[in-house]
Formats: sequence, structure tokens, C-alpha cells
Amino acid sequence: MAWIESNQELARHPKAIKAARKLGISVPTVVGHLHFLWWWCLEYANDGDLSKFDALDIAVAAGWEGDAGDFVTALVECGPGDSMGFIEQTDLGLAIHDWMDYAGRLIEKRQANTKRMQNARAKNKHVRNTGATRATNVQGLPYPTVPNPTEPYLTVPNHNIIDDVIPCEGELDSEKTSETMTEPEPVDLKLVVKKFPCNLRSIGTLAVEWAEKNWGRMIPKGDADSILAWCDEFSTNGSEDPDAVVIEGLKYCLDADARNVNYLRAVLTDWREAGILSVDQVKAREAEHIKQKKCKRNKDPGDKLQSAKKESSKYEKFYL
Repeated sequence: MAWIESNQELARHPKAIKAARKLGISVPTVVGHLHFLWWWCLEYANDGDLSKFDALDIAVAAGWEGDAGDFVTALVECGPGDSMGFIEQTDLGLAIHDWMDYAGRLIEKRQANTKRMQNARAKNKHVRNTGATRATNVQGLPYPTVPNPTEPYLTVPNHNIIDDVIPCEGELDSEKTSETMTEPEPVDLKLVVKKFPCNLRSIGTLAVEWAEKNWGRMIPKGDADSILAWCDEFSTNGSEDPDAVVIEGLKYCLDADARNVNYLRAVLTDWREAGILSVDQVKAREAEHIKQKKCKRNKDPGDKLQSAKKESSKYEKFYL
């Protein structure tokens, strides 16, 4: 969700008053048009540079229905004295005055999120390149297999090779002796197939999509970033399917009718501290909790009955 800083002094600022006077409208109306323009810039001119847009584009972005040239001129010339207005004229064209002072933090956050997602995609791309199913030392295939470049290639000696070498004196007897020796047992070449996780999508994408579909609402950007961060953390800790673990946590939130990231954070923090990295471990832990509850419920209440008898026995003589 995009946001921009809005100071309360804007309603009394000389620039807003002068712009309202030039346009023949009220100050609250000017403030509304300015916010429309700033919100538009967050999406289409997030660096504050308006040189790519003409006066009509700017007026439409601000929701101004009058003359576009008059509107832009009023925002440029509304600065008191020699100061800049809400829009300034630069060597390159028009730009929002002091834009980075108001939207800088949001832009920096977006750039950081973009960089983090790029790193995550690069990490997943590396997993795809090295995680494809490979077969080595395969017997009986009609085509030669390719050795795994990430593992040592251990060749099997071929005992059937005949060296075309003229034997020297004294080696004939040794050859006859070798003929009587037992042939080496054939090497059992087995199919070795190694599978690595190969997720074609960025880590956390499935979890965010599951939350939007099953929580019945759009997930705000801050909550989506939190879900992505949890998926990335479980992946870093060694989980083969971090999305599945986080989705299991989202299901816990749904069952508890607490569809918010605060409850999700509590659930996933508990699992992280318990060393849980897979859905099977979650289910095994839940089964153990259920088993412990049943054991407590089925305990023999004989001790309580005996204690009750002892308490009642001290009053028996009193009533006799």
C-alpha cells in the first residue's frame, strides 16, 4: 500500500493559499488536487520527474477538470516571492518540488524490497540450474549418461580390456597363472537418481497466493512482505518446502479465526524455536500434543476418591 507524508501545515501554507487564489477555488480543494497528483507520482513518476508528461497529463493526474495550462502554471508560480511552487521548472523540465523529502523513505523501501526479491529469484534460479534430476552410472540405457559436474566422477575399472602388448620373457607363466584365477565379480551398476527441490517460482509466492485465496481478502504489501520473510527464513534454516510450512501456519490462523500476521508470527515463531522445518514435523508435533491431552484426561482418579474418603471420615463420628 503506497503512502506519502502529508503535513498538517499544508492547509495554512502560503503556497496552498496562493494556488487557490490563482485557480479560483478553495484551499481544501487545492489540497485534494495536490494529494491526487502526489499519489499518481508514486506509481508513474516515483522520482518526481514530470518532464515526460505534458500539462494535460499532470492535470488529469491531479483530477483537475479545468484548463490544464492554468493549473500547471498556478502550481509553478504559487511560491511566495522567489521560492519554488509545488512544481518547479528545471533544466530537464517540470518536477515535483522537494519530492524526495516527502517520498524518499517509501522509494528507499521499495528499492530495498526490489533488491531482496531479485536476490531471492537469483537464489531460486541457482537451485533450478543445479537441482534438475540427474542420472549417473546407469546400466542398460540406450544412450550415454552425463556425469554430475558438482560431484566427483568415480569411474569403474573395465576388467575386459585386452592390451595388445608383446609379453616379455617370464611373463607367459604369469599369464597362465592369471588364467586360473577367478574372474572378478561383475560390478552392479545401479540407477542413481538424485532429486533436488526445483521450485520454478520465487520462495513465498505460493504462500501469499494461498493467504489471499483462503483468507478472503487482499493481502497488504506489508503483510505479504512478512509472509515472504518467513518463507525465506525457513528456507535458510534448511526447509525443503518453506512455502508449505508457512501455508500450514496460515491454516492454523484460519482455524483459529485469526487472519492476521500477528497470530501467524506467534505460530511460526513457536515452530522455529522447536526446530520444525516440514509439514510432517508439524503434524507429528500436533499428534503428540493430542496424545498428551488424552493421557491427562484418562488418568486414574482413584487418588482423588481416596482423599475425599479421608476428608469425610473425620466427620463420621461427629454425626453418630
